[in-house]
Amino acid sequence: GGNQMKLFKKTLSLLLILLSAFTAIAHADKDSEFKAQLEVLKSPIQLMLETGKANLRCGDQFYLPFIEESIIPADEFAAYKSNMKGEATTSDPSVAEVTKDGLIRILKNGKVRITYTENSKESLLDINVADEHQPLSIQNLIYIANYEYLNTAMARLPKYNKYAKWYYKKQKEVGWCSVFSSYVTNASGLPAFKHDTVDLNSLSANKAFGLLEGQVGHQWDGFHSVDRFTNIPKPGYYVIYGNRKNAYKYTHIGLVVEAAALENGKYRIRTVEGNMSNTVKSYCYLYDSSISHPKENMFELPQNERSNPLYQYTLHTNFWSVFGFCATWE
Repeated sequence: GGNQMKLFKKTLSLLLILLSAFTAIAHADKDSEFKAQLEVLKSPIQLMLETGKANLRCGDQFYLPFIEESIIPADEFAAYKSNMKGEATTSDPSVAEVTKDGLIRILKNGKVRITYTENSKESLLDINVADEHQPLSIQNLIYIANYEYLNTAMARLPKYNKYAKWYYKKQKEVGWCSVFSSYVTNASGLPAFKHDTVDLNSLSANKAFGLLEGQVGHQWDGFHSVDRFTNIPKPGYYVIYGNRKNAYKYTHIGLVVEAAALENGKYRIRTVEGNMSNTVKSYCYLYDSSISHPKENMFELPQNERSNPLYQYTLHTNFWSVFGFCATWE
């Protein structure tokens, strides 16, 4: 009996060592995949510099990518000082104007070429402006959401993390899903309000905006107050989940980064969401827009469509549903 017990303990110890080794290898592989996907992720401005082209919406404004390669957060835009040393011209000032500081303002639909000359070097940016294009701030929001997900690499974060520090400016340990959405919204340059100060008349022609709120219910209040809450998703919208157990409407919030229309009102959605098990996660699932909360309207993707090892294909819980979407743009 004693020898059998010793053998059992040795076998168990060996199995635990092997399990630990396999777990470490799996984590290392996943960390490498996060780094690999982060390396190829490009911001809208980086893509402009690489391709010399941009698809934009009327009402967009941004500094020439040749003089400012970063995305300027909404709360820093007014204080930004350009360091433009060259000269910029526009082929059609009725479509896009360029200020002496290099700020481009998109005025109407059409095609325009911006030429920037510095030290006899000429750089070109061809802009196509159309109603079907995403506003630049929404393109930024999608990029930043993806960046935060890949950069944090699903590490467990304290409740008082960089997102909470930015929002509260003091020690506060609370749920931070709405704070995460607010952080990304501000970082994207999207005009942002508190829930009770939304002013659509103050917006540019593309009417894109977001909210800076720490509570999910206030996100709904703000968008609902201006008739911008919907059951149809678009990339760049916020998604609000409800609890089917108690019909509660404002359980959690995330950011929609992909939304592909399928047949019969169904959508393939990918999100980036803060405060899921104290991490930032990216979920991919099917959503049926013909079914309203608190009924079940979220479903898992078929196995053969689960192609990215970093996405979460298992639903958050078996008792959440999509309550609706905050329409940050139309």
